[in-house]
This record gives sequence, structure tokens and C-alpha cells, in this order.
Amino acid sequence: MSKSTEINSRIISLNSTNALLKNNGTFNSDVLFRLPGLIKKEPDVKHVSFQLIDAQIPVSFYNINYTNNTLNYQISSINYTITVDVGNYNFNTLATNMKDKFLLNAHTFIITINKQNGIIRFATASTNFVFVVSSMFSTLGFPLQNQTSSTFILDATYPLNLLGITKIKISSLLFNTYNVDSASKGLSNLISTIPIDQPAFGLISYENKSNAKYKLRTNAVDEIDLQLTDQNDNLVNFNSIDWTMTFLLEIVREIQDISTTEMADVLKEQNKILNQIANSQTQPEPSSSDQVEQPINPITTDDLQFFLYSNPNITI
Repeated sequence: MSKSTEINSRIISLNSTNALLKNNGTFNSDVLFRLPGLIKKEPDVKHVSFQLIDAQIPVSFYNINYTNNTLNYQISSINYTITVDVGNYNFNTLATNMKDKFLLNAHTFIITINKQNGIIRFATASTNFVFVVSSMFSTLGFPLQNQTSSTFILDATYPLNLLGITKIKISSLLFNTYNVDSASKGLSNLISTIPIDQPAFGLISYENKSNAKYKLRTNAVDEIDLQLTDQNDNLVNFNSIDWTMTFLLEIVREIQDISTTEMADVLKEQNKILNQIANSQTQPEPSSSDQVEQPINPITTDDLQFFLYSNPNITI
């Protein structure tokens, strides 16, 4: 028998508000959905593929957040830390917030920026200082190594970077595929990526215009877990605002077909059997002259009924 394939399609609509588990609370970026029997292990299933069709994601996260809001520093070999309030900043508002945090440690810093190249400068009146590697380094434009001031001044190496999150990576441990991510240097749990193309407090309405489908690495799925991370694999803080997504699921089944030649043989055999049955039903009854006279069984009982039963050719 020959084989063909059949595709069963399903739409999966997910809303973070319906998640069974929210592993990081109001961040809404590490969730689990319970969907019993979504994909079952069946012998005729060849493979399962899927794609993200669309997503509606709020830009409710900040460019200064829990991943990039601390700065460690030393003055006179004493360690200090400032923590910038999370929020959306430009240079002016960030400089103001940082100066206020420095003052809480009884330190006065002057913070300026070169408008031509975006390089930020930190200066004090009469004290040298050391910035110790911390989460704000990439934002402020420092390479990941300790930075020491010279004559009370420290210039950043690179421009101030307040772009914040530029891409959202969607991953899953259970609903996984064969995609590749440079962060993992090989196969990853990445499902899709969505660029941030809307301003703060806007809504990203993503539509997947690609026809690419991704093959699942598993043949049974009862749950879908999703992790939404930034370009650096940090879980995004959506600040309790929900998102929605739609997936297209395609289950490819292998079907056995009866070929034209095989069907002709079946019909031929069927006709042969039907002809045999018809011939047996039309055979003529043998005439009385052709009937062989049966010997009368010896009588072993006086029972008349038994005698007649044993000698059917005798009529009364």
C-alpha cells in the first residue's frame, strides 16, 4: 500500500492573564499554560510543526530596570552603591536621579554629556574615585572592567545607551524546536523574536509575515511554558500588564492508501467469490431416478418415530 500525508491544523490562542502559573509574578514573563491533550503521541503522527502568527505586547517595560540600575564605586577604598529608580529616562532625567543618589552617600558628582559623540563624563571637586563593574556599565558606556578617574574626572568609553530593550525573545522548555541562538551557541528553546518598534507605553502589534514553520522536538504536549526575555536573556518586567499571542499548530499524519492496482485485484477476487456463490445456488436438484436408494437400517427399537427418522425414503 502507498502512503500519503494529511495535515490537521489548530489555532492556539494564549493570554497571559489565563496562565496557570506565573513564575515571576507581576513580571508576566515566565508563565505556564495547562492544555491537556494538545498534542498526543499517536503512531500515525509523522511530525508536528508550528509558527507564531501574531502577538500583542505592551511596551510597559522601562529602559532603566532591575537589570541595569545599579552602580558600584569606591572613594578612599570604601565601597558604595547607588540604585537608580526604575523608569524611562533621557540623559537629563538620568543625570538628575544619579546625582540625587550620590548625595545620599554624601558625595557630589557633576555629570555632563558631549552632545557630539554622546560620551558621558563624571567629575568630583577634589576626590578621585573608582567605578566598579556593575549593571549600569553598558548603559553608561563603560567596558566591563573597573574604571579609575584621573584628576577627579572619568569619561566613558562609549556613548550613553538608553535604548533599553530592543528585542523580545520568546522561548519554551516544553514547546521547543530546533532553532539556534548565539547566546546558547547552538540549539536553543527559542520560538520567535519580536522587535521593539513602538515607543514607551505603546502596543506592539506583531504579525508574522513569514511562512516558515518550526518542527517540534517532542511528540506529546499537555502544557506550554513561555519565557519572554530581552536581547540579553533577562526576563522582561511587564509591570502586571498582560500580553496575547496566537500560534498555528500543524499535525502531519501518515495515511496508508490502497493503490489502483491493489483495488483492481480486490475487486477481481470479490467477483470470483460472488460467482462461486451464484453457481452453487443455481445447481439443479438431482432427479428421483438419480437418487441412490439408501439401505434400510436394521430395526433395533419398536419406536416408530425412530424407525421413520432412520429411514427417510419410507413414506407412510
